[in-house]
Amino acid sequence: MKNTSHILKIFLLDWLITVLMYLVGVLVSAVGSEKNIDVLKHVDLIKTNSSSGNVLSTLIYLITSISMVILFSLLINLSKIKAPWKDFIISQLLYVLSVAFIIILLPLFL
Repeated sequence: MKNTSHILKIFLLDWLITVLMYLVGVLVSAVGSEKNIDVLKHVDLIKTNSSSGNVLSTLIYLITSISMVILFSLLINLSKIKAPWKDFIISQLLYVLSVAFIIILLPLFL
């Protein structure tokens, strides 16, 4: 039960960091302009114009965002949660799979 508790804590921490990063991105990009640059805008760019530049910029945006979340989660895990590496890696795999699942479903709801 202890392993499941660590995995769930880290997984929820990842999603909390993701939501906070999204909200900060929306606030920062929306201040002073009418254009909002976030993940929805990047996915919409691929839908409207699937050139290699749009796909590459979206891929870089997503990899950078996911890497930042994993880095923050790692730092918090090392200092506060102190879960074993196995639990940390399992939670990160679950996080990446859930992000991929949401990205695949996102165009269905746009």
